[in-house]
Amino acid sequence: MFRFALFAALKGTSSSLASSDSLVGLIVALTGLGIFVAVAVYILSKLRRGPSSQPPSARDDLVKFGALYESGELTKEEFSQIKRAFAASLDAELEAKKAAAANAAPGGDRQARLAQLLRDEKR
Repeated sequence: MFRFALFAALKGTSSSLASSDSLVGLIVALTGLGIFVAVAVYILSKLRRGPSSQPPSARDDLVKFGALYESGELTKEEFSQIKRAFAASLDAELEAKKAAAANAAPGGDRQARLAQLLRDEKR
């Protein structure tokens, strides 16, 4: 169809009917080609980006393990161990962030001591 439309447009027929048909055919063919190119560019841009380099968050992991527990693939003990491991990991990460912030901010040492007192009080 594209070849016919292109050939008819280039041939320059004298009939107005043939001329309008060839023009319509050319427009349809170019529109189809444009859509094809747009889709190809979109797909290639998605492929080039690749998967995100960020690891899944702790919340995502806990939701996944929670679903496994609900489905019966994990026992209550296994799920409790996983939650404790995540809590310990998050506590260590939080402590590291607080220590870094305390070293960077004036008066941060006092805030770190208060935070430690509050944590000790909760236990």
